[in-house]
Amino acid sequence: MAKFKATEYKIEALCCGAELKDENWILDCPEKSSEAPALIRAIYNKKQLNRNSNPGIYTFSDWLPISRILKGSGAP
Repeated sequence: MAKFKATEYKIEALCCGAELKDENWILDCPEKSSEAPALIRAIYNKKQLNRNSNPGIYTFSDWLPISRILKGSGAP
């Protein structure tokens, strides 16, 4: 298995452009000024999807918002 490095990304609220920490929040912008729903998106440091030797979905771990690989969770 390839050496794992956590994905580098930030979370952005499209309603106001606020950058949010990816920890303990609901899928809505806490800083929005209206009652309308707010779309939240991840913006990745890497712009190109690359494969590696990790199993299953972790093949694309350099471009997924993951911080660790679950032991025993190989390819389907």
